[in-house]
Formats: sequence, structure tokens, C-alpha cells
Amino acid sequence: MFRHKKMVDTIRQYGKKIVRQVDIFDIYEGEHVEKGYKSVALRIRYQDADHTLQDAEVSEVHEVILHELEKQCQAILRS
Repeated sequence: MFRHKKMVDTIRQYGKKIVRQVDIFDIYEGEHVEKGYKSVALRIRYQDADHTLQDAEVSEVHEVILHELEKQCQAILRS
């Protein structure tokens, strides 16, 4: 579970002030997932206490999070 905790910690660290909640809701190993890998499903809730978030704000932070997950956790986004 260590790597999964690192994923959540990375999301919180790079989510600036707009990531309110991060949940892992599924971890799967098996058919359609390469041997030695896991499919981890995450739910990220973005929210700002001061204003309504715009799509561009969320997208910018989301892209940074994805980049850092790839770099720090060797995560690969499924298409």
C-alpha cells in the first residue's frame, strides 16, 4: 500500500489549495492489466473556498498532478 499512499500524498502536495479530497476507490490486478502492474482508480475533488473554479484552473493543476504522478510514482494514465 506504500506506493498508493505516495500517490495520494503527491496529489495533495501538487494540488495546491484546490484539492479538497482524494480517494482510492479501486485497485485491480488481473485481466487487461500487464503482469506486475495494478490499475488504481482515484477520485479527486477540487474546490476553492474563495471562488468558483474555472475549467482552466482545474486543468492546469490536474496536468501538474499527472506529471508528478508519472515522475514520482511511475504512474501511467490509461487511455
